[in-house]
Amino acid sequence: MEKKDIKTIITPFIYLFTIIAVITSVYFLQKSLIVYGPGQNKKPDEYTGEPPGNNDDEDEDEIVVGKLDEIIVKPFTDKDIKIVKDFYDYEAESSVQEKSLKRIKSLYLQNLGVDYSNSKVFDVIAVLSGTVMDVRDDETFGKIIEIKHENGLTSIYQSLSATNVKKGDVVNQGEVIGKSGKSNIDPDLGNHLHFELIKDGENVNPGKYYNKKVKDL
Repeated sequence: MEKKDIKTIITPFIYLFTIIAVITSVYFLQKSLIVYGPGQNKKPDEYTGEPPGNNDDEDEDEIVVGKLDEIIVKPFTDKDIKIVKDFYDYEAESSVQEKSLKRIKSLYLQNLGVDYSNSKVFDVIAVLSGTVMDVRDDETFGKIIEIKHENGLTSIYQSLSATNVKKGDVVNQGEVIGKSGKSNIDPDLGNHLHFELIKDGENVNPGKYYNKKVKDL
């Protein structure tokens, strides 16, 4: 009778310990496994024990400034630069239009841009971020850089003495792309920059576009 009672008491404890052992084994087995998605046959990071790519720092979205939010700046930073020939305005008085004509020998042309001058050579910068579409050396106009921007805008820099970019380069707004120089158009201007701004294929007055956002044009 006593043996039967002892067996009756011990048997439940054996079952209990067995169940605990099984549950414990399953728990630690799950902790040691890392499940990957399809094709992710990679090991955990050596030190963190986390799957590759689960780093919180890497998951943070990069802040990208949209080019459409850029504000058009002047093609230089030197404060001593002055306008020596302004954009030809068809609605201006004849006396003003006369001052906006450019001379090539005995030929006079309407100024499609603005000419900026200084006694010293100055840095020329990109008015907006964009892609360099052309860089060339012209016998009449001097060295030329053409940059394409967002929203149908193109900027042209002429009469340069030096260029720092090549065709296909991506430039940032404010980046120095060349140096002012001379050309055979109005040689009396001396050291200067001839700057043109084109919107949807037509030359526009740069002075009316400075300090405006690209997306608002």
